[in-house]
Amino acid sequence: MAVFQAMSGDMFTNGEISGVAVNMATVGTIAVGVTLLMISGEFDLSVETTAALAGIVMAELVVNDHLNVWLATVAALALSATIGLLNGVLTVIFRIPSFIATLGMFYILGAVNFVITSGYAIDLPSQTSAFGILGGPLGSSPFSAPFLWMAGVAIVGGLVLGGATFGNWIYAAGSRGGRSAAMIGVPVRNVKMVNFVVCSTLAGLAGVTGAAQFGSVSSGFASGDSLIAIVAAVVGGTSLFGGRGSIHGTIIGAALVSVLSTGLVLVGAPGSWYTGIIGLLLIVAVIFNVRLERIGRMLTAVRKGNGR
Repeated sequence: MAVFQAMSGDMFTNGEISGVAVNMATVGTIAVGVTLLMISGEFDLSVETTAALAGIVMAELVVNDHLNVWLATVAALALSATIGLLNGVLTVIFRIPSFIATLGMFYILGAVNFVITSGYAIDLPSQTSAFGILGGPLGSSPFSAPFLWMAGVAIVGGLVLGGATFGNWIYAAGSRGGRSAAMIGVPVRNVKMVNFVVCSTLAGLAGVTGAAQFGSVSSGFASGDSLIAIVAAVVGGTSLFGGRGSIHGTIIGAALVSVLSTGLVLVGAPGSWYTGIIGLLLIVAVIFNVRLERIGRMLTAVRKGNGR
C-alpha cells in the first residue's frame, strides 16, 4: 500500500480502501474455508462456482418465488453445504483425489449457473433491510457488511484452530497423510468431510453477501476466486501438503492479493500484470514455505538430539 501510495498518491482514499475491502471480503471468506480444508490435506477448486450458485439461488428465490430473504439465504447455504458434502463423499468415500473431484464439480456447477441465468444478471430488489444486513454499507466508512461477515468467520475459524479439539484434529488429519492421526484415534475421514462442508458453506456465504452488496448476481460472480483463495492461504503460510497453516495468515494473504488488485489498477498497470504477479507470488510463497518446513524439521531434529 505504501508503494502504491507513493506511485499514485490516492491509495489511502476512502474509494480505494473500499475497493480493497470489497475484494478482500469475498476472497477472505472463501479462503478461510479453503485454509481449513488445505490444512486437513485436501483442496476445493469448485468454491467460486459454489459461491455464484448460492447467490443465484438466493436471488431466484427472492425475485421469482417471492420468498423471504432470510429463508432464501438459508436455502442457498444449505445447497452450498450439500455440494460440500458431495465433494467430501467423492473424495473420502470413493477415494477420488480432491483436485479431480472438485475440478469436475467446478465445471458442473458452472454449467448449472449458466443454464439458470441464461447468461444474464439477476437484479435484486432494493431497500430491503435484510440485504442491508447481508451486504449494506457501514455508515460513512469505506467498509461494508460482507467485510464484517468475513471478520466474524475468520475469528471463529481462528478460535477453532487455536485451541479447540476439532482444530487439533484438522492439523493431525493433514500431517503425513493422516496416517499417524488415524492410529491414535483421530476421525480423519469425518474431519475431512466436515471441512468440505464448511468450505462450500463459506463459499455460499460469500456468494450471498456479495449478491446483496452489488444488488445483482450472475454466473460469472467470483470468477477466478478458487485459485486466488488458494494463493491467499499459501501466501499466509498454509502448506500445500497439509498439516500447517493459520487463519490470521490467510487473512493477511487475502489483504495482500486484494491490495495488488486495486493498486495495480490505480497506477494504470495492464490487467494482465495482476495474474502474472499472483502467479509469481504463489511460486515464491511455495518455495519459501517448503524451505521453512525443511528448516523446521532440521531444528526439531537438533533439539531432540540435544535432549538425548
